Amino acid sequence: MSIFKLKQFDLKQADNLQKMGSDTMLLGASVTGTYSNILDIGTGTGILALMMAQRNENANVFGIEPHLPSSEEAKFNFNASKYASRLAIKSEKLQDFKTDLKFDLIISNPPYFENSTLGDNSDKNTARHTFNLPIEAFYQNNANLLDENGKLYLIFPYHLLQTHLDFAKQNGLFPERIITVNKENKKPIRAIICYTFKEVVDINKSQIIITLINGKYSREYIALTKDFYAHDLSKQYQDK
Repeated sequence: MSIFKLKQFDLKQADNLQKMGSDTMLLGASVTGTYSNILDIGTGTGILALMMAQRNENANVFGIEPHLPSSEEAKFNFNASKYASRLAIKSEKLQDFKTDLKFDLIISNPPYFENSTLGDNSDKNTARHTFNLPIEAFYQNNANLLDENGKLYLIFPYHLLQTHLDFAKQNGLFPERIITVNKENKKPIRAIICYTFKEVVDINKSQIIITLINGKYSREYIALTKDFYAHDLSKQYQDK
């Protein structure tokens, strides 16, 4: 059984299409604030939902995942955690998800490939490409599910930043915070955005580097994620 051990919970990820990675860890660790009703869209292994349950001790966290084997594995991870009573999951598409509840936090590492070459695994294609969840539909559905004072946190490739900002604006969502994830050579590769329904004048902008050219984790990434990794990443750090 493939198990990844974190500080407060374990992840079984044998059947999941998307294994946990630094993008997901960075997204979850970047969320600030305290929330009571949280939705994780495309929960995969359930890691983001579990991270949010760890950070928000009184929150109810709901995950949706259209790929049944992945949702079953996330359910296993939920039930094996000490947060089991506050976690729930449903196997269905975002477009089919119906609830009267409004969420004060929605978090997602959504599919983002639009025009890339498809691989041989149709399930992985579905998980990674936007043809079953176009960016426009993604924002339309999120706008309907988010509380009027809620926050939406996403991570996606940096070159899609303006596309995401445009579709978000069309649905009344505006960036409150933008974190640019850079390579050590300063080239941006990912964007993390926190949206709200309120347009702000001064957007909180920052940058972070995950790994250095030598392959070691950066000091800032180690500090940000220290509450979650079971092993000490600082032992892998070395100055150039």
